[in-house]
This record gives sequence, C-alpha cells and structure tokens, in this order.
Amino acid sequence: MAAPTRAAPITWTEQTVFEALRTFFVAESVALLPQVASETGASARRIADAIAIQLWPSRGLTLECVEIKVHRSDLIREYQQPEKGDLIGRFCDKFWIATPPNIVKQSDFDDGTFPKTWGCLEVSVHEPGTLGLDEEGRYSRWLTPHVYKVKVRKKALENPDALPPSRGFLASLMRNLQAFESPEAVVARKLSMVQHKAEATAWESAQKEIAKARAERDEFRRRIAMFESITGLRTGVFDQVWGDNQLRKTHEKQKHLIQIAHSVEHSFEKARELANWLENRGKEMSTLSETLKKLATPVTAPEEES
Repeated sequence: MAAPTRAAPITWTEQTVFEALRTFFVAESVALLPQVASETGASARRIADAIAIQLWPSRGLTLECVEIKVHRSDLIREYQQPEKGDLIGRFCDKFWIATPPNIVKQSDFDDGTFPKTWGCLEVSVHEPGTLGLDEEGRYSRWLTPHVYKVKVRKKALENPDALPPSRGFLASLMRNLQAFESPEAVVARKLSMVQHKAEATAWESAQKEIAKARAERDEFRRRIAMFESITGLRTGVFDQVWGDNQLRKTHEKQKHLIQIAHSVEHSFEKARELANWLENRGKEMSTLSETLKKLATPVTAPEEES
C-alpha cells in the first residue's frame, strides 16, 4: 500500500477541540458531553459546546460548562454577549473557554476583556497524526490519531451562586448522557481506540517492509550499474520504456558475446596445442640433426707400427 511518510496537518474545528478536551477531562472520572442544550424540545435557547460532569465526590461532583472557540471573531462575540453563557452557566460551578493556539491574546487577560471568573484552556497537538491513502490515492483515513495536549492558561473560578439544575436542563443532560456515555457508546469508543492502535502497528510494520524493499531495490540497481560499467552492455532495466522485448534483445546480445568469447577461447586453446606440437617437433628435429652429424663424421684408421 502506498503511504505517506509525513505527518498530516490538523484543521482545528469544534470537533477536534472537543476530542482534545478528553485528555483534560479524564473519562474515568468525568462525563464529557457535547452540544448540551439549556432544555429539551422547543424551549431550548442556548446550547453549550460541552458540559463536563465530575463523577466522584472527591472531585466535587461539579458541573463545568465549556465554550469552544476556533475563531477570534467568535470569541469576541462571546465577550460582547456574556449573558448568553449565563443561560447554562448559571447551573454550572465553572465556566471555561477552550481554543486552539493564538485565539485568546495575552492582552485579553491584561486589560480585563477576558472575564475574571472564566477559565481558559488552550489545546494543541503534541504528536501529529498520520493520514492513509484511499483506493484513489487521496489522503482520507486516519492511521494514527493526533496526540493532543491541553494547557490551562487561566484557572476557572468557582461560581458560588450556581443554581441547582432545572428539570429541563437535567433532561438535556440525561439525553446526551444516554447518547454519548451509554455502555454501547463507551464500547464503540474503546473499539475505535483498539482499531487505531492495530492500524498504527500495521502501519509501522508496513513502513519497515517498504524500507527493506527500497534497500533491496537500491542494491539491485547498484549491481546492474556495476555490470553495465564493467561489460559495456546496456541492459535497459531502469529505462522508462522497458519490457519483454528489450530484455530479450539484451539477453540475445549477451548470448552472442558469450559465444564469441567461447570461440576465441577455443581458438587460443588450439593455438596453444599447435605451438606445443611445433615445439616438440622442433626438439625432435634438433635431436635428429645431431645424430646425423655424428653419423656423417669420417672415421680415421690407426697408424701401423714400424
């Protein structure tokens, strides 16, 4: 599978900020519910981006309202209409603004634009996720999710005047709790986490196999280049246009050259045999010549005694 090696950029939306908030409002001790209305039905006049319900007495059993702002203009409107937040905030012990980086300016805290009772959470990416390719080669599916981090830029103050939740608000909480924190929803989230982990493991394994295949390809390319350099032959293996016909021609050329080399080697062998035969014949002729010389020398008769 073709796969990118670079990290995919993140686009901050309300959903991605909400997912990041799960690292701050820990699931084992907090029920974090998205899009909670002030009441159910047509009476709803305000929808909170998120409500965090502390589930353990040791943590206070508090209700905390979170407004998510991904654009500076939305944050400014929230500054200008604080009464809108009070429709739900009056039932909550804390009120938070959650944003990506660079939405809330330091000057907002310095000049009092940011209300003193509100808290500020800034979400960012600790480790970028990685996108996979679909069948058409487009980045479409998360193989590894983003790893988020949440920074408390300003702590939210306790609301000493928090009212008991109305029945309408309780009904809205229960509806969202049933939808997002039911056993089925929790199991679905955990299955999704397991799937992400399995895909990440498969991704890492695939990357190792891809790296191994590339190393083998490079070694093959190096050996082919060395062969072409030594023999002077052009295999055409790495040409843009290359196929069975090119391979067949290259193979036939190599066979022809090998046959010529064998023929030359055979001729050299025959020449060596002829040279050895001539050398032996020469030695025989030299020996014969010496013998003939001895036979041709006249024999002198011995002198008679007086």
